[in-house]
Amino acid sequence: AVVAMGRWFVAHRGQAVAVAGLGTALGEAVLPSVVVFAIAWIGWRATWGVAGASLILFFLPILFWLLTTDRQPRGSVERDETTGLDGRHWNRGAVLRHWLFWALLPGLLAPPFIGTSAFFHQVHISEVQGWNLAVMALGYPAYAFFAVASTLLCGWLADRFGPVLLLPVFLLPMGVGITLIGLSDNVLSWHLMMALMGVTQGGAAAVSGTLWPHLYGTRHLGAVKALAAAAMVFATALGPGITGLAIDLGALFPEQTIALALWCFVASIGFLVIRTRIGVPGAVETVAGSQVASKR
Repeated sequence: AVVAMGRWFVAHRGQAVAVAGLGTALGEAVLPSVVVFAIAWIGWRATWGVAGASLILFFLPILFWLLTTDRQPRGSVERDETTGLDGRHWNRGAVLRHWLFWALLPGLLAPPFIGTSAFFHQVHISEVQGWNLAVMALGYPAYAFFAVASTLLCGWLADRFGPVLLLPVFLLPMGVGITLIGLSDNVLSWHLMMALMGVTQGGAAAVSGTLWPHLYGTRHLGAVKALAAAAMVFATALGPGITGLAIDLGALFPEQTIALALWCFVASIGFLVIRTRIGVPGAVETVAGSQVASKR
């Protein structure tokens, strides 16, 4: 969905990516309660069956129906005419051979690594801090609300000023929020952390969805996005493992939060250096500007 928005839209790419990403936040806000109710009503096996059947019988036909109509926005240019750095379309090999991708990766991997780790170890956190899990669960609506708001806002900002200008700031809320778990034994610090993490996760969705076509063009966007997505999935899997190993070695998760926050702050400084180094214009090119660049 994000690749489709990145290819189809140019002038309002950030807002299109933000809208496409609302499903994730909506699911995080609604599905846990729905699934708990369904398990209590029909059991966990039947709940999985209903979920699978709904994908096949309901969502899959809707998807095919939507794809029967061309969604190319009116007045847009051809998909392959939106170029990236140096006025070229970057393929996967070129991206891997260039320093920029590897310089961006540590900061872009922070949200999936830290966010998944915090969610995965919430039982451990509740035991260490003496918090009730049911009270901690009240933080998820705040997470979803701020993730949605941040996605929409950052999508608009990416259109207005360019995704590169957002790089140095989108990790800062998570950096501040994750430290609260280690600094306070009040459960409200968890709720505030969830809200701030939602701000960063929403911003990350908008930034990553617009950054790749902005830097590398749209002709090979699927291959580039798949590369970045694979790295993020790896970070999602790696986070709970590494932090869990640290817990086994005696470093409780609240004690690890300072290092995780430091990661966010150092990566933000790195993004600032990268933004200065590559010298990409702030605002995303307009449709007319893209046409001129393509002809050149």
